[in-house]
Amino acid sequence: MRIAVTGSSGKVGQYVAEHLANAGYEVIGISRQVPASQDKLLQFRKLDLRTPGNAQIALSGVQSVVHLAAIPAPGQHQNEVVFANNTSATYNILEAASELSIKRVIVASSIAILGFAYSFLYPEQSLPLHYFPVDELHPLTPIDAYGLSKLVDEDICASFALRSNLEIIALRFSWITFPNDYLNIIRSVGNTDRMSNIFWSYVDIQDVSQSIEKSLAAKFTGFHPIYITADDTLSNRNSIELIREFYPQVTEINPGISGHNSLFSTKSASNLIDYQSCFSWRDINAIYRG
Repeated sequence: MRIAVTGSSGKVGQYVAEHLANAGYEVIGISRQVPASQDKLLQFRKLDLRTPGNAQIALSGVQSVVHLAAIPAPGQHQNEVVFANNTSATYNILEAASELSIKRVIVASSIAILGFAYSFLYPEQSLPLHYFPVDELHPLTPIDAYGLSKLVDEDICASFALRSNLEIIALRFSWITFPNDYLNIIRSVGNTDRMSNIFWSYVDIQDVSQSIEKSLAAKFTGFHPIYITADDTLSNRNSIELIREFYPQVTEINPGISGHNSLFSTKSASNLIDYQSCFSWRDINAIYRG
């Protein structure tokens, strides 16, 4: 199958493109920046997806799309730039997919859609949090430009799924970690304040890649948002202890949470695409402790 990977020159995009190429897909990379290596790409197309018409060129001749291109956080650009960049690129990709009769689109979303990841930018605001583990039914209240762009991205996905019968999954990734991150993680894992805004969640790039590969192959119709995280937290403290200290207002806690269980549910991902997290930072920690 020939697929387009947008944002293929980014850190995540390069890894995902190589993973999919190794899995047997013909990968066409799409980005505004030329990648350091094109060895694994069938083609590379240097295009700005915000420009009307470019998405049709980008997706010419492909059967499926993995849409990773985005400004990945607030703060590095003006808020209006973050929001407009992300939402316009997503709209243009789905418009082009619809026009070109491409049925399957996988979109990178984020746990920032919940609202807490960048709530520290607006410390005077209090956001609602109803229960743990957080799942896809939990209300979404993003107040930062990036989280809001992901909420609108998912609304765009839902709209195109209805309009054009597209098959779309939005993967709500947690903080994406790479091999070089883990030594610093191990050194700072005792600082529980540091990760409280993302509920101490993460997902290794290997699990990101396998979730995308499984989404491309899964059988489904319509639009589905799903959380993709590791099974455990980035903390050496018990998950219930963390909830009681940092989120004492939350009294609805699934009795299945124990040990270092993640405070996000990946049950929907497991049911829809057979996602199972395969990587834990604790495996690396065991090697260092040796």
